[in-house]
Amino acid sequence: IKASYPAVRLSPVFHISPSMSSTKFALPGNIIVTFKASWEPARIAQWVQSKGLEIVKKIEAPVPKYLLKTDPGFHTLETANVLYQSGEVEKALPDWWVERTVR
Repeated sequence: IKASYPAVRLSPVFHISPSMSSTKFALPGNIIVTFKASWEPARIAQWVQSKGLEIVKKIEAPVPKYLLKTDPGFHTLETANVLYQSGEVEKALPDWWVERTVR
């Protein structure tokens, strides 16, 4: 498909074992990152830029988080893992798309 449509970005669809659930998950892009509490906004912005990423928005919560822009697909998962394993951030998780169904 990519050869015919180079601008198309794909994300695999994951699901939990059918015996457990039929819920589907995908990686549409973006990572949710929690920074160390001691980091000021200027330091966060500088760090994000140094990683070649972009802040989409700040998520106000008891512990502030940032949504960082990434391409969809496995790249999102790989980038989140690299950021978390670096030890520079508290958390880095893909912004998973989860199928919702009405019961």
